[in-house]
Amino acid sequence: MTINLLSQNSRKRWQRLAVPVLALVMALVATTAFAATSIGTSISTAGSVTSTQTGAATIIASGAPAASAVLSLVQLGPVIAGGSANGTYIGINPATFTGNFVDFQVGGTSKFKVTNAGVITLANAETIDNSTDGTIDLAAANLKFTGNFTGKNINIVPASIGTAGVKFFTAGTSTAILDVGAQTDRVYGFGTHLTTNFAGADTWVKGLDSRIVVTGGTQGNVQSAYASVTKSGGVAAAQELWGGSFASTITGGTAMNMYGTVGTVSVGAAGTVGPDGGDPNFIVGVLGSTYVDTSATLADDMIDAAIIGQIEQSSNNRAKADAAIAAILQGDNGTTVNVGAAFKVIDNRQSFGNYDYGLDMGSGAGGPIGGMAGISGNTFAQADIRLMNDETIDNKTDGTINLGAANLKFTGNFTGKNINIVPAAIGTTGVKFFTAGTSTAILDVGAQTDRVYGFGTHLTTNFAGADTFVKGVDARIVVTGGTQGTVQGIYSGVTKSGGVATAQELWGASTGVTVTGGTIANAYGSVGQINIGTGVTSGADGGDPNFVTGVLATSYVDTGATLANDIIDAALIAQIEKSTNARKKATAAVVALLQGDGASNTAGAAFKVIDQSSTAGYNFDYGLDFGAGPGGPIGGQLTNGGNTFQQADIRLQNDEIISNATNGTISFGAANITTTGSANFSGASSVIIQSGVGLADAACTGVPGRIYLATTTAGNMTVDKVYVCNTAGSAWLLMN
Repeated sequence: MTINLLSQNSRKRWQRLAVPVLALVMALVATTAFAATSIGTSISTAGSVTSTQTGAATIIASGAPAASAVLSLVQLGPVIAGGSANGTYIGINPATFTGNFVDFQVGGTSKFKVTNAGVITLANAETIDNSTDGTIDLAAANLKFTGNFTGKNINIVPASIGTAGVKFFTAGTSTAILDVGAQTDRVYGFGTHLTTNFAGADTWVKGLDSRIVVTGGTQGNVQSAYASVTKSGGVAAAQELWGGSFASTITGGTAMNMYGTVGTVSVGAAGTVGPDGGDPNFIVGVLGSTYVDTSATLADDMIDAAIIGQIEQSSNNRAKADAAIAAILQGDNGTTVNVGAAFKVIDNRQSFGNYDYGLDMGSGAGGPIGGMAGISGNTFAQADIRLMNDETIDNKTDGTINLGAANLKFTGNFTGKNINIVPAAIGTTGVKFFTAGTSTAILDVGAQTDRVYGFGTHLTTNFAGADTFVKGVDARIVVTGGTQGTVQGIYSGVTKSGGVATAQELWGASTGVTVTGGTIANAYGSVGQINIGTGVTSGADGGDPNFVTGVLATSYVDTGATLANDIIDAALIAQIEKSTNARKKATAAVVALLQGDGASNTAGAAFKVIDQSSTAGYNFDYGLDFGAGPGGPIGGQLTNGGNTFQQADIRLQNDEIISNATNGTISFGAANITTTGSANFSGASSVIIQSGVGLADAACTGVPGRIYLATTTAGNMTVDKVYVCNTAGSAWLLMN
């Protein structure tokens, strides 16, 4: 049965019909066998209108709605207000209502529903809510696109400049995922493209604004934004994988700061970060980490690093950058800002692996990017490293580390440590120090309880040729002019101002040679050499003496100092060293050697004494002293009571000797004593003549003037008689 509802204008006509007619119409409506009828007037009833027809349209409103803002083609309840001036198909406008406008169900389960508040509920109870002005609330629903968006954009236009374009709120453990499928061109998983004109100085425009507020809980990681790229197959030689890409470009206008990426961390006064123990915890603006399996294949020119700062090039020349990576200490509001280091290295490995270098400036052939075309090594215009006061460290010359004009100073404790300098090749100089002006290089090692090297070189060499020189320290000074000042090739001094150490020794300088194998021509513990060329003037007449000397040894001991009884106080000491093994007999403790092969070479004396004291009574006690018995300079040290010489105290140039081996006697051996002056003897036994048993020789032997006292009668002599030799070979002359 079909009922055609035309309009409401014929309602009054129907009301004037008799009751029997109305009853007949209702009976026809309730009868399923009623034939299709078209009625050109309105039908009004207080009961129900029921149709059981199937297979064809049951209720049809085929007309067009009236062009009215209040009328509807199908009106449910009162007329609407403020509708479209062009008309409305279905209109609902109850005065009050708390139910649903629409509820479509299948088998008692709602599939689509519209509440009185305009909230749409879908098949699985997901809702679309616009009850808050300006917001479409999808509640906990996820959005999923399975279609192809190639060449299309999802454009979100903010209501006004400065408002947020998009906000995502994901609750619980659900994760919003956008799957764009397999693509062959660039794809944006999520993109915002905004155009803005700043309305004020404090205006913020954000392409993506992700904010998380954590109000409690004890577990779980919180990530405001997470971006990940995973590649499981495919071959693409030029393909790059970027987990995140942030860029800032300015082509006009003025910007105060430009950041490609900003990572900031703020920890308030009540915040607690990290537990003690275990792996380290971090407070870091940006964390970069990499892992490459040992079986992975990397190109020769691959740079594998957690963070890389790249100074980008372009077709135009680039303005000079301050640095690829910079550490900036920021703060200007009067509060304290302290940092342990601008750059720091931490090795947190448990037991495997190390850094090759703490800082690596090298990149030559075989280096980290040695295989890259056109690169043979890093080049720095000024220096490898510049320090806080502009001193530099550079390695421009291969094999050389240049510290410029800087002085080196060590204030730390070097106990048990060495500074080892190994030359690049045999014969090269290990270290060179250049100190300009009046500056002095000082190394202060502080208080020590063991041996300390202020400066040490330990070299191992194998001579390449006869003229090869290897020098532990090479200090050379060239003086090209000037009239004042003292020049010292090497200065070494020790000053002790306190402390008690009975076994301590102070050595201003110590040089030594040890030979344990091989063959050498000469061995010098220390060499002092003077060369004065033709036309050179040295010293000035008058005043204190001037010196030309290979070695100058001086000693000063204040009269208030305390010296042990066995102290040897001398400007120069030559010591023949002992050892656990027997020592080979030395030539001498001190030797005066006149060296020369063909050129004139003379000296005033092998050993000379000069008394330069200008104060009366201040003199040497002895010119030459062989005495060292009790009460002598080292009388308390010796156990033998004095010096002992195997042959004699003094041996003269023709091997005659002067000996004091017998206490109280000076012996001249077999030598004759002659003088062109007078010999004056005073005191008892001033002169002791030769004596003994009478000699058998009738004629005297030896030099004329020989005197002999016979103590017994024997030979040609009588007891207590004195004989003198007048002429060698003549008979003895009796004197008494």
